Amino acid sequence: MMHRGGIQFLALFILLHQVRTFTLVYGNGIPSSCVKLEAKYKQSLGLDGTDTVEIPEDLQVPAGNKLRFCYFAEGVQEYKFNGTAWNNFNASAILLGRENQIMGQHFYLPEADNLGGQPTWETFSPWSMVTSKPLKKILVMKDATAWVLLQSTHESGSRKRFGRVTYTQRLFTSGSLSPNSSSSEGAVYGQYVESPYTAVYAYYTKHH
Repeated sequence: MMHRGGIQFLALFILLHQVRTFTLVYGNGIPSSCVKLEAKYKQSLGLDGTDTVEIPEDLQVPAGNKLRFCYFAEGVQEYKFNGTAWNNFNASAILLGRENQIMGQHFYLPEADNLGGQPTWETFSPWSMVTSKPLKKILVMKDATAWVLLQSTHESGSRKRFGRVTYTQRLFTSGSLSPNSSSSEGAVYGQYVESPYTAVYAYYTKHH
């Protein structure tokens, strides 16, 4: 089930309230969708325009790729108990643009594709879709799910959206922690849990 409530950017970005020495490194020509999300982030923490936030080096996209646009995601990560631990097997989120309009959705394919991709993003109009595989994950704050660098395994549809995306970053997360070990007590095989989360997704294409 997707949650369509109002965006809570304070909840989204408060995870960095103890980290104010970062630099938001996107390079030149930052798309307005990303600029607006950065501005909301800074405002929520009481930072001015000169304060910066850094994307960890291990999550930087390889040279030759350019940031094209960003979407805000609000929804749930879904976990299932395998008998000994909780596995993240799906996501269900809406993707919102810079004016809070619904642009698409995020979900997992039922099975990984032949290149190992499963997390998928889809825009509605114009239609496009990209499936990716995680390359690197970094737990930036202990009370929020990891930031992630993903590489595309399949793209289709409009080249103005996901049709030529090469890399995706999941950034500025809140929530979506897996159930802890104490919640495994009494859990039964196949038990299902939804964990609300928010994030900013940044999308890159080849730089020509």
